[in-house]
Amino acid sequence: MRFAALAAVFLAGVAWFALIGALLVHVAIEDFRDLRTLARLQCPACKRAYGKTTARRSKAKYQRECDDAVRQIEADKEPGSVIVDVNFDNEWPVECPHCGHCAKSSAHHRNLVENPLAAKSIQNG
Repeated sequence: MRFAALAAVFLAGVAWFALIGALLVHVAIEDFRDLRTLARLQCPACKRAYGKTTARRSKAKYQRECDDAVRQIEADKEPGSVIVDVNFDNEWPVECPHCGHCAKSSAHHRNLVENPLAAKSIQNG
């Protein structure tokens, strides 16, 4: 009887780690697809592909901005309060390395959204 309980706990632990591992692999694959798609997309202005370097840089900049925003939210919160959820759009500005045209990349839809405000964000960032 005791062995069966230990086996059940062990199998539950293995299933838990397998689930977490599968989730991490899924997130890594989605991130790879987002970057690959953005790298292949063509600039609306000059019709040239953005490339891997531009895709990585624009997403990394967006992730740094999100991290900074979360730190600022945590610093500004009332003592004793709890942050329940911080939700960011999964869209970030991308600047064409060939012509400088700015657009907004939408990872959720894996396309570009024309956004004149993206130019301000990139130039000021």
